[in-house]
Amino acid sequence: MSRKIRKQMQKKRFDKNACLLVLILIFFGILTFLLLTASDNNKLNNTLNETFDFVKTRIERYEIYNTNDQVKSLVRLMDKTTELSRVIAQEGNLSEEMLDEYAREQRLTGILVLDQSLNVEEQTQDGDSMPLWQKLIESNYVRDIIDHPEKTYTTRLRNEGKLYDFAAVARQDAAGILIAYAQKEEVNELNGDLTMASLFSDFPFEMNGSVVICDDNKVVSTNKQELTSRSIEAAKSLHKNQFKADVNRIVRLHSKNGIWYGRQEKIKDYDAYIFFPKYQVYITRNTVCMIYVLLALLLFSLYRVSRS
Repeated sequence: MSRKIRKQMQKKRFDKNACLLVLILIFFGILTFLLLTASDNNKLNNTLNETFDFVKTRIERYEIYNTNDQVKSLVRLMDKTTELSRVIAQEGNLSEEMLDEYAREQRLTGILVLDQSLNVEEQTQDGDSMPLWQKLIESNYVRDIIDHPEKTYTTRLRNEGKLYDFAAVARQDAAGILIAYAQKEEVNELNGDLTMASLFSDFPFEMNGSVVICDDNKVVSTNKQELTSRSIEAAKSLHKNQFKADVNRIVRLHSKNGIWYGRQEKIKDYDAYIFFPKYQVYITRNTVCMIYVLLALLLFSLYRVSRS
């Protein structure tokens, strides 16, 4: 057998072995990619579950804080209103000056004294405030106090853009209703208050995640300042595709900042959205696969050198 024929046969065996090695490396590369993708997807779901649990806990803490503060304020107002009804009945002194003095001492915004027909008999000097409360006074909650003096009514509400605590009790000196109300300061984190807006402000979530809490059609809390106070549609408009989830409820979004993975859940009366950037979600897979590709190329190069 001539040297030329032997070289051709050796070359064919070399090419065959090289192709087999390439196929093996590709097979294990694909297998590694699929296994790591599944692992990262599982990690994504676990991280989402943990983050939603944390977000739920924070929202519940805020609502408990807010409810406790509101209840304490309304109880204090009810006590002041009941005490005023007792004082009026005891002293029999129903005058504008007396009401003004009591409102000033007790830090009340205003007082209304109504007869059994719900007409104003006396009020503080803050002007004609009856129109401000007309609809509420004519509600069944307040009107029932006329027929059932043992009943009381208190609530916190927004009226003409201002926040008020409102209390109504039966008069003890005559048939009718005594009403007291106090304007409240808006909740502000600068005053040390726990607010919805400050719940997640600049909070560093795992995998550089984004958390967005929406109420009705507005973003009320987020750790991304560029989304603060946006409408839901304005926030979604930052993404190029529709908001559709896959079978695992995972949503894949394209934005100018890249691809994001996450999902949406209902927490209390809020819509909560949590998303993580793709480079963080698949950082393990991408890192390992890159190392594998480099090692595969190195192995193939060493094989070619050894066989040469």
